[in-house]
Amino acid sequence: RPSPASSPPGGPPVTTTKLLRRVVTPSAVLRPYAIGRDAAGYGLFFGVFETVKRGLAGPLRDFLDTLYPPDSSVKTVAAVSATSLLSGGAAGVAYTTLTFPYDYASSRPESLRTLGGLHRMYATRTFARAFGRATLGGFLPNAACFMALDLLAMSL
Repeated sequence: RPSPASSPPGGPPVTTTKLLRRVVTPSAVLRPYAIGRDAAGYGLFFGVFETVKRGLAGPLRDFLDTLYPPDSSVKTVAAVSATSLLSGGAAGVAYTTLTFPYDYASSRPESLRTLGGLHRMYATRTFARAFGRATLGGFLPNAACFMALDLLAMSL
């Protein structure tokens, strides 16, 4: 018999199988547009990450050479931290820039009926504020995660 926590009040108990059938359906998992959007988004994400990281490595190392002695471990940590922070953040912003407009439109299906509705949806302050928050939300966690990952890899 299922525990009382797993059954809604006044309703039949919810089993794991029933819950999985509701959550993981072929239509929810195999949406071609979502797969295409994510494939393009992650391709852009890692492309921007590698491009920014490689582009910053040389100039940043040259700049730090003027500030620290050649064998300084502080210079190495600063270089790795700065390149990881900026490249991870830029990658998160690039992914958000590509995927957010689609997600925003998906959450407002009534606006997609006409071309005028679509224009009004994207030409609003609400969209600009939401896009700004999403972009910041794409920068901060990715920057922090990639910096932590690179610093952890250096410490091992």
